[in-house]
Amino acid sequence: MRIGVNLLDLIPGHIGGMEQYIRNLIQYSSSRDDVEFYLFLNKQNYVTFPELPHKITKILIEKKNRGIEFLQEVHDHDLDLLFCPLLNLEPTNILIPSVVTIPDMQHKFYPEFFSKEALDLREKSFEFSVKNANKILTLSEYSKKTIVSSYDVQQEKVEVIHLDASTTFQSDTYQKSKSILRKYKLPFQYIFYPANFWKHKNHYVLIQALSILHTKYRIKVHLVLTGQKKKMDPEIIRLIRKEKLSRYIHIIGYIDQRDLQKIFIRADILVFPSLFEGFGIPLIEAMRCNCPIVCSNRTSIPEIVGEAALLFNPENPEDIAEKISLVIHNPDIRDELIEKGKIQSLKFSWSSTSERTLDAFSETIKNSEKNQKLPLVSIITPSFNQGRFIKETIESILSQSYPNIEYIIIDGGSTDETVSILQSYTNQFTWISEKDEGQADAVNKGILMAKGDIIGWLNSDDIYAPHAIRNAVSALIKNPDIDVVYGEASHISDIGDFIERYPTEIFNYERLAEYCYICQPSAFIRKDALIEVGCLDKNLQFCMDYDLWMRLGNMHRFLYIPYVIAHSRLYIQNKTLSQKRKVQEEAIDTVYRNYGYVPINWVYGLIDFKLNGKHNIWFYPSVFFEFLFINKKNLKYVQEFFKKIILNQKAKYLKHLIF
Repeated sequence: MRIGVNLLDLIPGHIGGMEQYIRNLIQYSSSRDDVEFYLFLNKQNYVTFPELPHKITKILIEKKNRGIEFLQEVHDHDLDLLFCPLLNLEPTNILIPSVVTIPDMQHKFYPEFFSKEALDLREKSFEFSVKNANKILTLSEYSKKTIVSSYDVQQEKVEVIHLDASTTFQSDTYQKSKSILRKYKLPFQYIFYPANFWKHKNHYVLIQALSILHTKYRIKVHLVLTGQKKKMDPEIIRLIRKEKLSRYIHIIGYIDQRDLQKIFIRADILVFPSLFEGFGIPLIEAMRCNCPIVCSNRTSIPEIVGEAALLFNPENPEDIAEKISLVIHNPDIRDELIEKGKIQSLKFSWSSTSERTLDAFSETIKNSEKNQKLPLVSIITPSFNQGRFIKETIESILSQSYPNIEYIIIDGGSTDETVSILQSYTNQFTWISEKDEGQADAVNKGILMAKGDIIGWLNSDDIYAPHAIRNAVSALIKNPDIDVVYGEASHISDIGDFIERYPTEIFNYERLAEYCYICQPSAFIRKDALIEVGCLDKNLQFCMDYDLWMRLGNMHRFLYIPYVIAHSRLYIQNKTLSQKRKVQEEAIDTVYRNYGYVPINWVYGLIDFKLNGKHNIWFYPSVFFEFLFINKKNLKYVQEFFKKIILNQKAKYLKHLIF
């Protein structure tokens, strides 16, 4: 497998446990003979990763035009999969399979911890990544639950893979770790909290708990913190001064992994008051260093520590202080926590993390290969007060044999049972119900929402035939130069009885001016072609599909397929039947606008309607005078028309043209 890894947003020492995750995962996974990593790096992190022939290739991407450069590199190296371990899928228009790691959904629970810009970015990028990546990796069952519930994603798309501490975090001798005290000027005894000074790390409440330990429990314990002091919240600094704790708090900054291990070994307790964690690598680090744990009872933390910790309410400094005092004053509790930590730590290993991650990559590639010839098809249903039909329409789509379908229903604010029917289908399609400007406007909304490369349009009273989508897509795949496929269709009654075959014909652009021989629900169109011609004309009320065929046919190739694709309803309330004169008039205007002339058969139909089907002595003169009037600006077409009649010298030629 040739795996691209997007590390463009990795700044060494600034992203906490996620950096350890990335580095250890690459280290362990690159030992496999069947895997090659291509690391996309920035100037800050480029030198911090190794380059190994046939194992790890480093690619430096400049900030300017990074998306274009990135895509070019992906293409040049013929990558099988893109792995984005830093929360968001980038590039957004990547064509190869993709896997994204989302460690947690903190912004959903603590939006106040984020700036408006950061919150907006997370909302947009997370939602896009979850919906568009082939697979989502996360670090705990808690995180999976929140991802699934937040974005209505299928459970099987999100896979939980636990992490581990670095291999440097193994128990060492007490004597060897003693030098670390001198190096960082640390006290002989201390409790330890390794974390950046981010809001959710909850340092403020921890300082309050430390003060309680000093005053209430008379335990003058020291607290050692990592992280950059300059990024500490001013409120925390003021609290430290107020409680006169400055000499008891040691901020040692960013620490090398080997030194961090020694600091853990010397620590009396790991205290971990975080409000929100996707995993919590320091918990495993403590277990591996025989350091007892006192920690928060929130989010994924209980899942990671199991029974190997004393849990507290992270918003209650009294509770935190009490649990710390219990471990300090009770050697038996301390020893028990250490032993349970040794057992719990056996559940985590980088070998397992690596194998499971590579298995997820392999599975994603294989699934993509199965579906690589199966493009996403977006089916759009415009709806308004069609409650008695729409369920049958929906079921005809959901029962299709084609596996890669996006279904969108655009309802115009129905007042019948339509909305309740839509609500009964939980997460099986996307739908909205709001006022619109008519059927064409609704379809256009759906087209703009659609993610599929191929668009189908099925009205809320029509139905697809079995295998309709599969047959249409198969034709488009086999004919990449074709932009529209359409097939056979039939008219059915309001109760679903067969009325007649729709008079479908093989495509001929000139013939299209004479008759709409493409049944609208039987057509499937490449989205790019739709966008190019401007989608549907929302000013039209009846002939928007006919107009679309004309505009598409003038620029793109059509293909007729001899399969039954759809069934279109004809009934008295149907607007095609109930407003026939308006349909005729709009069709004539539409044909004239697209062709610059109107064939006589359309004029014949209009006069027939006006005279209520009575073909008296005025009928044919009326047809000819109306024909001349409509085409008065295109005399060349009129001359050619009469020339054909004269040359054929057939009395029935006019009837032949009409029928």
